[in-house]
Amino acid sequence: MAQYLKLVHTDTTGGGSSTTTIDLLGGTLQLRENGWETTDNEDGENSIFETIDLLSTAGDAAILTAKANLDEILEIAKQYTKNNLRSDPVWLYFQAEGEAAKRALVKSGRSVLTTEGCLGPLLGTDRTILRVVIERVPYWENEDSLMTIKTNLHNLGDWASIGHDLGTLPQRIQQLKVTSDETGVSTDINRVWIGIRPTYKSSGGFTATWECELGWITGGTATASGTASGGYYINNIIADGPLDNPTLMISRLHLPLGNIVTDYDDYESYIGRYIVLLRCKINAASDEIALQLHHGWGRYFTPGTEIAGSAFLTGSAYTDWQLVELGEIEIPPTGNRDNFATTGDRLLSYALNLHAQRVSVAGNLDVDCFVLIPSEHLVTANGASLSGTGDVGPLYFVTEPQNNQYAVCSIGNTTHAGVLTPNMENVEFTFHDWFYPVQGGIVVVAGQATNSSNLNVDLDLEFTLIPRWRTYRTATVT
Repeated sequence: MAQYLKLVHTDTTGGGSSTTTIDLLGGTLQLRENGWETTDNEDGENSIFETIDLLSTAGDAAILTAKANLDEILEIAKQYTKNNLRSDPVWLYFQAEGEAAKRALVKSGRSVLTTEGCLGPLLGTDRTILRVVIERVPYWENEDSLMTIKTNLHNLGDWASIGHDLGTLPQRIQQLKVTSDETGVSTDINRVWIGIRPTYKSSGGFTATWECELGWITGGTATASGTASGGYYINNIIADGPLDNPTLMISRLHLPLGNIVTDYDDYESYIGRYIVLLRCKINAASDEIALQLHHGWGRYFTPGTEIAGSAFLTGSAYTDWQLVELGEIEIPPTGNRDNFATTGDRLLSYALNLHAQRVSVAGNLDVDCFVLIPSEHLVTANGASLSGTGDVGPLYFVTEPQNNQYAVCSIGNTTHAGVLTPNMENVEFTFHDWFYPVQGGIVVVAGQATNSSNLNVDLDLEFTLIPRWRTYRTATVT
């Protein structure tokens, strides 16, 4: 494979497309021998500065033109970085002998005529040495993207492996497109949680949905309230008059990991950090119930148990099944240095423990399941409208080359000037370290309507991934 070092700008303004290339190896300005020592980035740095010495013996006229072209392309790079309305980036392409193409986004740069060897800005000798300083992003990217489509993921903690564990740095998720693949379902998915769990030790035995009926009732009166839609069993853990004092915030449900795994060889599949959602409801509009999620080691949760989070439910908003956030957990809670927690099946003792307090005079709390959404690489959105009806509209999560991130959705279509165009809408969104991890991982999704958790909806996730490298490419992307 050929060596190259070049700056490339593709101009799409005015409806056309033209490409300007400045060859730094075989052009008018050529890399001086030992004139470039590429640098690496430190964690947390947003930029790398490359200093490149270029030599030209092409004559004064050619030097003038080459210097002007270089200054122009570096200015375009700066304007692209400063102005998010521009769509014409400048890339630095670098390919060493034996590797495939890669590129880095140029953020800015400058060029200086040196006085080395009696050469200077006045020219007159038909030769010059030009020192170029280029500010770029701290990683190299694959020139083209990869696409992975995962369909038919149920909206209650379904998961799938994405694949494409390429590169030496986390991959840029250029775009995640989320749509509903259900037809005839009138309830839109309004809120979504999508997380990626790194591979760690394994993934094969993982399940994100922990059914409450697999746990133990630890306080209050528990009755089976029947079967929820979709075949999920319900435990009514706060019946009328639980214990002697319903106002106490006490343990109501204990659910250890050992009750979840079906094969003890699969327990290592749960290593990770998660946002915990509880699917639950209150049976009357006058009910008020406070929730608190504890987690940690132990069958009966002795002092030292950590509180993950809490929530307050009012019946007026929670009489239908909903997903309620109850904080973040870590499995195992002590970390796993030297494999301590995963030695001798110790991890099976890890448990979730739901505390609840009835604030109102009367009222019941029905709980269905906990849903674990990976939080190490996480996006959320609220205000989307994912539906299988005629007003279908996708939800987009976008990460730009310089890592700017945003989410937007479309809600139906409108005809403008005879052309059917999507109605784009803002959504509330969050991004947390939203990149695809080195060595791969699995994606977990959950979603619900504005005030209800509909079990009859599947979601399609379409990932567009771009591998990244710190220095050299280690594999060819196919």
